[in-house]
Amino acid sequence: MNFRDITERKLADASARARAAAAAGAEDEAVGRLAGGIAHDFNNILGGILGYAEMLVEQTAAGSPFKRYAQNVLTAANRARGLVDQILAYSRQPARQARRRRSQPHRRRDAGARARLAGPRDQP
Repeated sequence: MNFRDITERKLADASARARAAAAAGAEDEAVGRLAGGIAHDFNNILGGILGYAEMLVEQTAAGSPFKRYAQNVLTAANRARGLVDQILAYSRQPARQARRRRSQPHRRRDAGARARLAGPRDQP
C-alpha cells in the first residue's frame, strides 16, 4: 500500500475557496453600495417630479387634456418610485447592512455631487 499526505493540498483548496467567497462578498457589497447611492439620488429627483405633478393634477381643470397628461406623469413617477424602493431594498440586504452603517461619512463627502445632480434650485 502506498499513502500520500494530501493535507496541504486540502488546506490550499479551502483557502482558495475562502478567498473567492470573500472577493464575491466584497463585490456584492460594492454593487449594493453603488445601487443604494444611485437609488437615493434618483429618489431625491423623483420627489420634485412627484410634487410638481401632484400640483398640476390638483390645479388643472377636470375636462382639460393637460390633467390627463399630468396624471400620466404622476403615474409614471410613482412607478419609478416603486423601482427605487426595490433597488434600495436590494442595497440594504442583511449582509451589507452593518457595513453600510459604518460608511456614512461618504454622504457628507458626496453632498456636493448630489447637489450638482439635482441642478439649480428655483429662487422664491
